Formats: sequence, structure tokens, C-alpha cells
Amino acid sequence: MDLKRIIKIIGRHRKFIIVSTLSAVIIAGGISLLLPKEYRSSLILEVGKLSLSSTSWINEIQLIENPEAVAAILESDGILNEVRKGLRLSIPLNDLVNQLEVNTLGDKPAYLPILEIVYDSQSPQKSVDVLNALANILIRRHDEKYRLYREALESSIKYTREEILALEKIISAQDQYKQLSQKYIDKGEVTAEDFSRELGELDTTAQSAVDLLYLQGSAVDANNHITNLTRFQAEMDLRVGENQKAIADLRMQIVDFTTRLDLSSSTEIRSPAVLPEIPVKPKKRMIVIIGLVLGLLGSSLIAIFREYIIN
Repeated sequence: MDLKRIIKIIGRHRKFIIVSTLSAVIIAGGISLLLPKEYRSSLILEVGKLSLSSTSWINEIQLIENPEAVAAILESDGILNEVRKGLRLSIPLNDLVNQLEVNTLGDKPAYLPILEIVYDSQSPQKSVDVLNALANILIRRHDEKYRLYREALESSIKYTREEILALEKIISAQDQYKQLSQKYIDKGEVTAEDFSRELGELDTTAQSAVDLLYLQGSAVDANNHITNLTRFQAEMDLRVGENQKAIADLRMQIVDFTTRLDLSSSTEIRSPAVLPEIPVKPKKRMIVIIGLVLGLLGSSLIAIFREYIIN
């Protein structure tokens, strides 16, 4: 049977084909009206992150939980059953699983911790409620981990500040020691110089050898005392410098801890679920188009088959 004959057959049975096609379109339209409406809502989550280092050359970030693992957890029977009980849903657990979809956005979820949660329901409000319930369960789980990490960093900052205060008190005491030693050094230097000068001005012919030795020994003792005080002062300077360096290092640690706190965050909703107004199912236009195509093809095939049988 060639193409021309098929066209002629369709032309002879055009009324049947048109009526059949219109009937199929009407039936498809009726089915689309009878099918239950389904509404879709979506929610976007960003998985929380913990900053492990904030140095100028390294910014190591660790996610609170791997996005792919989060997706598997949200789709698990245990979590969905918890949602079903919390919202008092009467639908079977399998239906809840089938109506839920969790997608990780990006080729590398570890570097783009964004999740899209999609849920279809015959009730617009239920679709939003299910999404919010899932998000709240996940956020509560992650908030606990984030809270522990934040408290640890805040405790480190507090302890470091206490160390700085202790070192500042030590430096203050060391400065007092330096001032006191300088006072005695200044006093001792004046006394030793006067003593040496007066010793040189004495008439040694009138003094005994024992007296001269005693006076010279006293002058040496005074000079030794000044030398010891000078060494003590130099040691205090060294220790003050070391403690000041330690304070500078501790302040840098506080900056590091604070920056890590600023770079860390818990899991958050980036795009909240919105109450859907237009149903996504049934797709009436597609159903009508499918009815039109099936009606046209089916009636044409029936016409050709009848013509073939008759001949």
C-alpha cells in the first residue's frame, strides 16, 4: 500500500477520523479534570561550615555534614516517619518517599553545599509544611554541632585573654623591678664615685695599711653591687621583651579565633518554601495533546485497517 492510497483512504474516512479525534480530545480533557491536582513547593538549604584555619595562605573549611549524606538522610524512612508523625499525615510512608526529591546543586557538592528539597502534595499547605519540617529537623541536628564548635572557640578566646592579662601583670611587676634597680644603680654609682674620689684624696701617709685595704675593699664591693643590679636590669629587659612577644602572639590567636567564628555558620534556609498557587499536575495541555495525537493516529489506523479488510 503506497502513500497515495493511504491519503485517499484517510480522505474517504475523514469524518470518522475527525469525530474520533475530537472524541479522544474530549475524553483526554475530561480525564485531566478528574485527575487529582498536585502542588509543588521547593526549599533551598545551605549546609553549615566550620572554619578550621584562617591564616593568610590557608582557609580550611569543613562542612558540618556532607551534602550527599544530608540528602540521603532527608530521604530516609526514619526522618520521613518523624515528619509524618509530627504533622499527623495519613499518607503511607512509601507515598511520602515518592513525593519527595532532594537534589545537590553543583558538580562538587563539597565545595557548593547547597541542597534543593522538592515536595509534591495534593494540598498546597502540606507541601510547605513537609519542607519546613524536614528543614527544621536538619537545622536542629547541625545547630548542636555548630554550638559545640562555637563554644569551644569562645572558650579559647576567653582563656587567651586571661593569659594576656596575666602576662601584662607580670610585665608591670618587671617594670617596677627595673625602676627599683635603676634607683639603686643611680644611688650606688654616685656613692661609689664619691667614695673613690674621697679615697684618692686621702693622705695615705697618715693611714695604716689595714685601713687602706678596708677602704679599697669597700669600694670594690660597691662596684660589684652595681654590676649585679645592672645584670638584673638587663635580665628584666629580656624577660619583658619575651612576654611582650608572647602577648602579641596571643593577640594574633584571638584574631584567628574571631575570624574563624565569623567564617563559620550553621545550616540555614537560603530560599524558603512558598505556598504554591498553580498545580503542577495534571498537565492538562499535555494530556489534551496526547489525546489529540492518539485519536488522530488511532482513527487513521482503524480506517486503513478497515479498508484493507474490505479489499
